[in-house]
Amino acid sequence: MNRNACLLTTAFAAIIAGIMLLGFCLVARAEDPPMKTQESIRAEQVRKLMKCGFPTILKMTVDDFAKLVPLPESTDYPVLVVSASLVPIATQCQLLGVTNLVDVEIRDIEKVPEGSVYWRYGTDDGAASRGMGESVVWCRPWLAHDGCVLANAAEILAIHREYPDTVQQGFGIDAPGSTCKPALCPYLWYNEAKKRVELATRPSDEEKFDWGSASFAK
Repeated sequence: MNRNACLLTTAFAAIIAGIMLLGFCLVARAEDPPMKTQESIRAEQVRKLMKCGFPTILKMTVDDFAKLVPLPESTDYPVLVVSASLVPIATQCQLLGVTNLVDVEIRDIEKVPEGSVYWRYGTDDGAASRGMGESVVWCRPWLAHDGCVLANAAEILAIHREYPDTVQQGFGIDAPGSTCKPALCPYLWYNEAKKRVELATRPSDEEKFDWGSASFAK
């Protein structure tokens, strides 16, 4: 094959490769999920709360309940939280299908934002500390040093509502922002033997590799 024919063949192959690459990119883009907006995030999470029966338990209409929820300030993994002062933890567990085994008072360490329904951002379901084998007592100052907000009991229930796979895959989620006497920490986990998700407590100084302390960027 002469030199001109080789150049022509190479150029033709490059054109074909370019067309194929363009087609692949267009298909990939068409398959990408649409970018979530603040409005769509709010609507999606409100729908989940409505489906679970939160407006009903509060004896509110769907519209009145929706009015409680402001737009999220950011699309950085926001989670909508129903405060324990509005709906007690035991009731939230019931609505979310979580078996509540906590029979002592749960006290929050972190100050929660004003409002009975509020947003948290930059959600970490415990992945940052999972596998370190450290206790909640150790994780609290470690997370606080990084500027993280420690998740409380109501907040880990909200995380579970939005990211149920974490618990279903066998990982426990601690609530380092809450405490129970004597020196206990609430946590969520999947009880494989009973095939159910449970809210329980464990010693705050207990070390476990398959548990993680949940937190937020803000």
